[in-house]
Amino acid sequence: MAIPLLKNLGAHKTKEAKNGNEGLKAIRSPAERGLVLICEKCGHNEFASVKELKSELKDAAKEAFGKKDVRVVLTSCMSVCPKNGIAVAVARSGDAAGTEF
Repeated sequence: MAIPLLKNLGAHKTKEAKNGNEGLKAIRSPAERGLVLICEKCGHNEFASVKELKSELKDAAKEAFGKKDVRVVLTSCMSVCPKNGIAVAVARSGDAAGTEF
């Protein structure tokens, strides 16, 4: 459960949570259209570079959607690593909300 774990992270609590009330502050996403998560562990294969993939996806997203509409980030293992590939999750926001691997 996320709330008990986050209770220990003082910097991420709302004023209410710091005063003993449960809760997290909802903020507007810096990525208007979505988020692309790239597994950094998969990138340790000799055939792939996750940093190059991140850069290419970031450039493609900027060209297709505009600057800052899609955030591309490296993550720790998502436990969906394909054999001879890199796990990528695309989390869409807005009307097309959802996540695909």
